[in-house]
Amino acid sequence: MVWRNLIDECKTLGEAWVRYECASLAAGVSFYAALSIFPLMLVLVAAVGSFFRFMERGQNAVEEIHLTIAQQLSPQAADSFTDVFEQIQTRALFNGPLAGLMLLFAATLVFFQIDRAFYRIWDLRQRVGDLGIWGALRRMLVSRVRSLGLVMGTCFLVVVVFVSGLAFRAVMSMAQEWFPEVSILSPLVASLISVVINLGVFSFLYKFLSKEWVSWLVCLKAGVVAAVLLECGGWVLGALSFGSNFSAYGLIGSFLVVLLWIYYSVMVLLIGALIVRTGTRPLVDFRARI
Repeated sequence: MVWRNLIDECKTLGEAWVRYECASLAAGVSFYAALSIFPLMLVLVAAVGSFFRFMERGQNAVEEIHLTIAQQLSPQAADSFTDVFEQIQTRALFNGPLAGLMLLFAATLVFFQIDRAFYRIWDLRQRVGDLGIWGALRRMLVSRVRSLGLVMGTCFLVVVVFVSGLAFRAVMSMAQEWFPEVSILSPLVASLISVVINLGVFSFLYKFLSKEWVSWLVCLKAGVVAAVLLECGGWVLGALSFGSNFSAYGLIGSFLVVLLWIYYSVMVLLIGALIVRTGTRPLVDFRARI
């Protein structure tokens, strides 16, 4: 019975994926994400710039981030990130308000497109023509504020991930002094922590972006699936980026790896959104509308 229900849910999920053209939606969101990723990185780094500056462990973490990017993407990408970080670290507290507003506006583009994708999945249309000029401006402003809230939430997540990473490395370092065999379990524990963090992020996004009331149980169910898929995809894409297929092209190859990762991440996000969508309404009613 359990397997049959699981197969039925997978069939319904596949039908919903085809109906809403989620692959095309993910490609569209990825395009805007490519335009927003560097402004978003600037905003995120600027938000935690003072946190890195005034903490000794933060300075060590910058070196670890440089090493991680060099291993995952390329040394050129790591050098570029370090250059940008140094510039923002010296100017994060003194940049003009206009530059900050422009960065925030560019960073919200990707979240605005994700919100539009959720409208499509929930069979809702943004009827701008019936609202008039002021109504359309008000709706656009509300959407931007929601997107800005997601950006601020992402900034908070960056701080949480950074602090949890420091705590994890400190605990593992102390444990290895007493039990050297613990180092074997370090990658597994790191993956579990990543899954738990992603579970919370996905569950919050599904609860916040869904266009109807949804229960936290359905959001957690979709969050588990999305978090596991994202972690598994991270291992696969990480293995691909270690090869010479992308590193031979320098920064362009690194950007291609980033685009591939964004596209896969958006598809995982939409898969979870479909799970929430099909889990909220009865499956029979959903199939009848197809």
